Amino acid sequence: MKVLVLGSRIPYPMHDGGAKASYQLLQILNDLNHEVTFFSFNTKKHFASAQVIEDEFSFCKVITHDLDGSIKPYYALKSFIAGKSYNLSRFSSKAANNKLEKLLEEETFDVVHFESLFTIPFLKVVQENHQGPLILRQHNAENKIWDRLSKSSKGLKKRYISALARQLKKEEEMALPHFNAIIGISQEDTDYFQRFNKNAAYISVAQEQYTPIPVIKPHALCHIGSMEWQPNIQAVEWFLDAIWDEVRRLNPKAEFHIAGKSLDKKDPRFKKPNVINHGEVSDSNEFLRNNGVLVIPLQSASGVRMKALEAMAHGIPIISTQIGVSGLAVEHGKEVWLGDSPEEMIQGVQQLLNGSEEALRMGKNGWDYVNQNFSIQALSQKWDALYSEISNQ
Repeated sequence: MKVLVLGSRIPYPMHDGGAKASYQLLQILNDLNHEVTFFSFNTKKHFASAQVIEDEFSFCKVITHDLDGSIKPYYALKSFIAGKSYNLSRFSSKAANNKLEKLLEEETFDVVHFESLFTIPFLKVVQENHQGPLILRQHNAENKIWDRLSKSSKGLKKRYISALARQLKKEEEMALPHFNAIIGISQEDTDYFQRFNKNAAYISVAQEQYTPIPVIKPHALCHIGSMEWQPNIQAVEWFLDAIWDEVRRLNPKAEFHIAGKSLDKKDPRFKKPNVINHGEVSDSNEFLRNNGVLVIPLQSASGVRMKALEAMAHGIPIISTQIGVSGLAVEHGKEVWLGDSPEEMIQGVQQLLNGSEEALRMGKNGWDYVNQNFSIQALSQKWDALYSEISNQ
């Protein structure tokens, strides 16, 4: 089957969950013997050189279109006044649409797969030049993320983010009915998508399995995540402001290690005693294995938290808010420690900080959970069944 996958960015290097999910999808479709063409923006923020594309995407055909995509106040205000989602309009390009239209005129594809909501600006040109089925894989219910961000903001910022959330919700919900199938990577998001399209289905993201770490570094907590994503910034700031001082009072030797994409080692927001800022690290697996218990203090998000899966695949215990492990059927005290208040998070730190038997037990339970539910083989079978069903419609 000939499959055209549309992307809003080149998913490499895989320093965040979205990139890992998209790269993995391309590999799965190739391994299922589909002929894959990947048409994507090559954005200024996530720019990939021709050599990187040749080396890392040799298994599929890649067509790119350069896009700045950075936030520009004038256009943000213009979209706001027009009542349109600036989150999506940043990925609208007449030149890219023309290039895509030419591709669809020259080649016939069995399926066009939209990878994330940010490819929706391509929808009209695809509908006008493609007769086959359309699939949308939604990494998150995007409007929910922005709605939660607005609830934790104040003043003019709160009003602006709330407006962004409403605009995004309107455009997201208008787009959903146009697809033959919508794939959510968490059950919670899939249930939401089914309100607008009965053909929404749940296929999560696979996680490579590793040898569980034999020892958890004592006195150490860590957090890793893209610092280009506002929910991660908000989460670390909340942990440092509401929790860290009390953790240090109870555990004077405690260290909090932070890392992530685009994290500035000198960022003043994250300067506190015993906070070690590693900046952007080259190997997230190595960082996780060497820096103790993972803390996920997210206040707003949706989808599946890839860093939680990655940590559990190493047998690393996790202290998290409910939102921080959204999309995962885990239990408090079994695979993870769950706490939404500062007091609950601090209690989890006291239970797990020093590499206790409790921490090792929880890490082993998390490892078992990932092994049983997120293998590449199981998820490849689901994608195979979906594409077979779509092709017979």
